[in-house]
Amino acid sequence: MDSTFILDLWQIVLLFGTFQGLFLSLILLISRKGNRAANRFLSGMILVVTFKVFVYLTTETELYLLTPHLIGLAIPSLFLMGPFYYFYALSILNGQSSFSLKDTIHFFPFVCYLVYYSDFYLLDAASKINYIKSSLEVEYYQFGVTDMLFISVLIIHMIIYTYISWTYLAQYKHKLAQTSSDSNVLKIEWFKTVSLVFISYLTIYFIFLLTLVWFGSYTKTLDEITALVHTFLIHILGYLTIMKGELFSENILKNPSGKYSTSGLNETKSNEILSKLLTEMELEKPFLQSDLKIDELASQLQVAPHHLSQVINQKLNTNFFKFINQYRVEEAKKLLVDPSFSHYSILGIGLEAGFNNKASFNRTFKKQTGQSPSEFVKFERV
Repeated sequence: MDSTFILDLWQIVLLFGTFQGLFLSLILLISRKGNRAANRFLSGMILVVTFKVFVYLTTETELYLLTPHLIGLAIPSLFLMGPFYYFYALSILNGQSSFSLKDTIHFFPFVCYLVYYSDFYLLDAASKINYIKSSLEVEYYQFGVTDMLFISVLIIHMIIYTYISWTYLAQYKHKLAQTSSDSNVLKIEWFKTVSLVFISYLTIYFIFLLTLVWFGSYTKTLDEITALVHTFLIHILGYLTIMKGELFSENILKNPSGKYSTSGLNETKSNEILSKLLTEMELEKPFLQSDLKIDELASQLQVAPHHLSQVINQKLNTNFFKFINQYRVEEAKKLLVDPSFSHYSILGIGLEAGFNNKASFNRTFKKQTGQSPSEFVKFERV
């Protein structure tokens, strides 16, 4: 195969990734649907990855002759990934849309890098072009201690933000156990999907650092692999955004049927899942598990979680958490009048029925029956 053809094909891949990333970022920035704050931070993450691909493209096509002042900005831009990811988590899970002055501290490492290398960034265009030309002429690029230190700090920086964001997710899921809806489950699943992409991105640079530590330098091949993975991540985010596009629209909560227009679940299969679900609830009583999640129940039924959610929504006209709590309340009603449980406290009954605290039990019980558990017991004993 002709080497020129391979090079041209490689350039096309990078160019396509750049345009797709820019297009996706623009769509998220200008969209007036859904969570606009979350869309902006996701757009920022995609722009950082896209910029890294574009900078590599400039060295492959000599576009750097036209954009010399972009040289050297790819690495510091990576310090924006962690903050963008963190604020994306706050926006999509908590609906936080404001950005205060104190939040700018998250971008301090990015500024520090620019200041540290300010001598280079302030060079004229000709000097930067000469620098990149000399860099492209060597087969192995030797990294100094300072270079490795900054890459190590970058990785630690992203690990910290990953930890903080997932800690926040855990807190959100704990709160979700008290008051929940299918829209919140969708938020969590989508955030996990974006997080998987982010963690994959983090893994790239972790491997990159290990390579540098082991060999003390890197080759053009390693650079090409890194750029290819960046391009692949852009394509993945583009695909997910298109396939899960309803998550960016507020209409999903107002028109539940619309979100299942492309699910592919027919009436026969839907009825089959409903029958299995009701049988499972009556015979196995999975609702007694206080931290039961829809993916766990779906696994027990051997069906896809989104199909189970669709059946509960469309066939039973409710969401997963309300559906489960209905069974828990009915179980509690039986236990409250069962003589063998007369020595149990109200909280004890609630825990036995699958609730994880007294407040949740009392609130859900009264909402469903119109009485508190204590009032129900008094009424039944009259």
